[in-house]
Amino acid sequence: MSIEGVALLMLGTLLLILNIIAIGLYKKANISFWVSGFLLLLVSYPLGLFLGSILIKIEQHTGGLGTSAAFLSILFMLGVLVNALALFVVSLFFCILRVTNRRK
Repeated sequence: MSIEGVALLMLGTLLLILNIIAIGLYKKANISFWVSGFLLLLVSYPLGLFLGSILIKIEQHTGGLGTSAAFLSILFMLGVLVNALALFVVSLFFCILRVTNRRK
């Protein structure tokens, strides 16, 4: 399997786990989605660097230079960033629903 396939599987698994954790925090601890989004926003850069370094080591081990793995680490950072922004939007949507339900 190519490094791109491994990276996309890692990104999909990571986003699935992060969203399950955010939903679990919302249901069990009543923590809003914007808090989870803010934490993801803060963690996205170090997480992208960490996963990028793993991908670079894998690619260099297979004989590559590591350039595509470096671009994939940027993809990780952007993917987690977009997920954090999506959590902000979901939180905003829930707030709008709460406000409209109170007025009725």
